[in-house]
Amino acid sequence: MQSYNPATGRGFVVFGTAMFAESYFYAPHPSNWVRTSTSDFNDNQWHYLLIQRDGTTLRYYVDAVLLDVETLAGDITSNADLLIGTSNDFLGFYVGLIDEIELYNRALTASEIQSIYNAGGVGKCTECTPPEVSITGDDPVCPNSTQTYTATTDAANPAFAWSVAGGTINGDNTGSSVSVTAGGVGAMMVSVEVTDGTTNCSNTVTHEVTVEDAEAPVITPATNPIMLWPPNHKYVTINLSQCVAAVSDNCADLTAGNVMISKVTSDEPEDALGGGDGNTENDIVIAGDCQSVQLRSERLGSGNGRVYTIHLSLNDGNGNVGTATRLVTVPKSQNGNPAVDNGIAYEVMSDCNGIGKLSGNTGYTIEHETLPEDFALFQNYPNPFNPTTEISFALPEASDVTLAIYNSSGQLVRLLASGQKAAGRHSLVWDAKDQFGVPVASGVYLYTLKAGNFVAQRKLILMK
Repeated sequence: MQSYNPATGRGFVVFGTAMFAESYFYAPHPSNWVRTSTSDFNDNQWHYLLIQRDGTTLRYYVDAVLLDVETLAGDITSNADLLIGTSNDFLGFYVGLIDEIELYNRALTASEIQSIYNAGGVGKCTECTPPEVSITGDDPVCPNSTQTYTATTDAANPAFAWSVAGGTINGDNTGSSVSVTAGGVGAMMVSVEVTDGTTNCSNTVTHEVTVEDAEAPVITPATNPIMLWPPNHKYVTINLSQCVAAVSDNCADLTAGNVMISKVTSDEPEDALGGGDGNTENDIVIAGDCQSVQLRSERLGSGNGRVYTIHLSLNDGNGNVGTATRLVTVPKSQNGNPAVDNGIAYEVMSDCNGIGKLSGNTGYTIEHETLPEDFALFQNYPNPFNPTTEISFALPEASDVTLAIYNSSGQLVRLLASGQKAAGRHSLVWDAKDQFGVPVASGVYLYTLKAGNFVAQRKLILMK
């Protein structure tokens, strides 16, 4: 392991040689080899032998008794091996038994040598008593959060070595404390090995940390009333900024911009019999990004006012969803009596869920009411229009649907829908742009619905 005298190439030769049928402790000396006497341990008994180099001092112990002290000169280098049981020329080998070898990276004190000898008995090594170690820190923790964990120990001059499974160590891992960033939901194992600077005994302990997010985010709705007036059957756009006052979450960094409209309900039918509601359809149109909704400002003349309920959803990304609602009313009159919520008459579901857009075309809606009895393609509204119009159709059963816009020459302008659609009433918004997002010119256009064996076509007019 180490060479003492580079000039001669001699290394430590421990436990002598068999060349003279004797047992020795050998060590290099500037002028010659230094050895113990033969009688020290050549008696067919087990003995505890120790050779110690402390700076320029070489000490010899047998059974914890100091037998010799020599002064040495020269540097320790790493170009020769530590030889145990043989001479450095490998011409002779020790006759006897060598067992329980211990190597130390420092000079032991006389009391330590005595205690090792006493504790283990003749020919036995001391039992290493590991230091007491405990880890403190937050548990449970949020996914991807950063925490500090601290080791407490009774070790003297302790050395620390931290490791983590299911997380990441930030910076240095050799202090009494360590910064750790947790991974995803599950278990994170935080471990530390502590080595006593005096006894060189070590102990490794592991603290299992639960990584979880069990709390749903909170949406605080805005409180100021939203009332639509007059009831002129026109659309009014309601944005999230009118619905959400604040959001909070115990783990995720969320904002009001992460809130989505999951659905909107009305307590009045979409096109009820009797006056007042304008004989219109598609009273609720949720935007494709689920950040706003268009509501018709209308109500039944014979009713007690209309109440729209906007359902808000917020997903924290860890499986927890917070919800809230926001009311929009259309009073029967301006006499001061508020609209009365009579329960859900129909609802429109959005294409979004929580903080992520799932699927769907812009403005695509499904109205969950009594299923249509027949296929139908309705006249777009408004018509003429600028810049957007709604196209509605009904499916009595799930069908493969194609809805496309053509110009008066029969050329395809825009494909609005293609694929399987569920049974029910559907609507799409056309923004008067072609397949490449380029606004089209004013004029007459055709829109065609193909659903299974059903085919229907109607005209619409873009007037700029």
